[in-house]
Amino acid sequence: MSYPETKAVHATEAYSPFWAILSVFTTLILLQVSSVIGDFSQRSQLKAARIQLQPMMAQAMTINRTTDAVGRELVAMSSTSAEAVKIINEFKIQLNKPTVAGK
Repeated sequence: MSYPETKAVHATEAYSPFWAILSVFTTLILLQVSSVIGDFSQRSQLKAARIQLQPMMAQAMTINRTTDAVGRELVAMSSTSAEAVKIINEFKIQLNKPTVAGK
């Protein structure tokens, strides 16, 4: 036994999409908040890494200046010393434009 009026009530009943849309936007907002928190965490980690690298950068700059000075001295000596020419050829030393500190 089928009652036609109950079928008609179920067929015309409409649902509001409010809760579905609200749950989607809430999920997107939560994901965005977690992403922003992760970005701030990475930023603090980058700052900590920069602080750790400061002494090593100073040491690297000192080593770079020393090798540059040695290379320039070898090139200057190459006009009078065969040993300097041999070292320049062996290590393929050439003078480049000086680098700008701080980049």
